[in-house]
Amino acid sequence: MNKQTFRGIISLIIFILGVAVTLPLATGVFIDRLVPQLPEDGYGEESEDEPFTVPPIPTEPPETTAEPDTEPQESSSDQTLPGDVTSDPDDITTSPEETTAEAETSEATTEPPPPVTSPETTPLTRPVYYGSDFGWIKVDKSFFNDALFIGDSRTVGIRNASAGRLEGAVFFCDIGTSASKAMSNSCEVTYGADVNGKRKSLGKMTLSQLLDSMHFGKVYIMVGVNELGGSIGGIAGNIEKLKNMVMTLCPDCKIFLEGNLHFTTAAEANYRAQKKTYMTNDRINQVNARMAAMADWKTVFYFDINEHFDIDGGSFNPAFSGDGVHPTSTYYREWADWIYTRGILD
Repeated sequence: MNKQTFRGIISLIIFILGVAVTLPLATGVFIDRLVPQLPEDGYGEESEDEPFTVPPIPTEPPETTAEPDTEPQESSSDQTLPGDVTSDPDDITTSPEETTAEAETSEATTEPPPPVTSPETTPLTRPVYYGSDFGWIKVDKSFFNDALFIGDSRTVGIRNASAGRLEGAVFFCDIGTSASKAMSNSCEVTYGADVNGKRKSLGKMTLSQLLDSMHFGKVYIMVGVNELGGSIGGIAGNIEKLKNMVMTLCPDCKIFLEGNLHFTTAAEANYRAQKKTYMTNDRINQVNARMAAMADWKTVFYFDINEHFDIDGGSFNPAFSGDGVHPTSTYYREWADWIYTRGILD
């Protein structure tokens, strides 16, 4: 074999080895580019598969105190929340719930049973956590004399209908408020309604202006339902930003995150009929679970009115509402009374 032939064979071997090494890599890159990037879910949010965990509650709950000397006074006049349906709940026309037909009896046949079908996929449901296992104490209305309530139309309802129960508290709330709007928008700030339904106004201002001008020992936050069309992670992120903003401007206050109130089953059906399929109790539970996970039970606490207003199945009791979304005035007052049972030692 001459020298030229030998060099040709060596070059061929090197070429074959190079192809053997580089071809899988090149093919793999090409295949990777063909794999579609599937959306993580229908709302474009991050995966919701991580387990829900609640920070541990202190092992030594605060000692309970005596019942308040005076019970909150009842008011003879109802305050109407703007935009609420005021007719009696029995008069509301709602879509009937689907029912399963009773199985018809028939004579036994020799035909084989129908094939078993796979169950339908159900939406992801977060566990419901109420925060009721914390060592809450019952307080009187003086507990709220240094309190600020931040929220949407449900908080507007509590403010307007509380009838003297929360008249010492300040309210920064408006219909349609979200966490992002609460951080940027201005609204009329008032005290809670007195026994005659009157409210003292502090003027229109932003939340940062309010926190700069007044000191609060307790801040209550309930937002999220007006953002349900967005991602759960995005909603929770905005609520956490709002919480952090309050902690920065009011560093020595205690923060109470309030779980968002559920809808009635009829209200959920109405939202589905309007193609607002994101307006569900399941998504409310997911937001509330994220809020509960923000509690450290030292400076940030969590409680959930759904513990008091839910019926079997985890939906808002329709007897308490005219529109399936907001309580009537009577039950707003009951809600305010219930908040008295979620106090802590000052």
